[in-house]
Amino acid sequence: MNQRRSSTGYASVDTAIDDLWMAINDSMASSSTTIIGGTTLTTEGGIAVPITNGSGVRLYKGYLVTTGSGIGIVDIAAIGEHYLSGVIYEEIAPYKTGLMVITGFCDVYFNSGGSTLNEYFRINKTGDTGATNGYAESSDRYDNTRTGGQVNETRSGEGIARCLLRR
Repeated sequence: MNQRRSSTGYASVDTAIDDLWMAINDSMASSSTTIIGGTTLTTEGGIAVPITNGSGVRLYKGYLVTTGSGIGIVDIAAIGEHYLSGVIYEEIAPYKTGLMVITGFCDVYFNSGGSTLNEYFRINKTGDTGATNGYAESSDRYDNTRTGGQVNETRSGEGIARCLLRR
């Protein structure tokens, strides 16, 4: 099974899988690497996909987003929103394309309540301290539809903390 690509594509499924694992290993050693159709392995250890910002506002690194008005379009997660689609990987201007982390490690933007190691992160609900559209809330309670994953870093106040997104 050591055959390489032929002029028509991969010589074997094993070779394709080997090439994918080499790309994953290379990406962990350097910057993010695009592997298939725009899907990207991030330096933090996440998997990101290309999306379009349909919200009409600038989306910043770590903002939580939900499904927008069409395929591949996302909107900022409003306070009280029930379904988390992913986390913005890098700043995206309105109606422009960028990357959204869909699983794995990523940086999440928290409200003024900060974050607590080993708690869950979720979309803000009405009544949360510093509730703001797009920001996360750290919570010791799992919420089936709003929860994005586990907090891996404690921080005081508003800002970025590393988390494990489980989608």
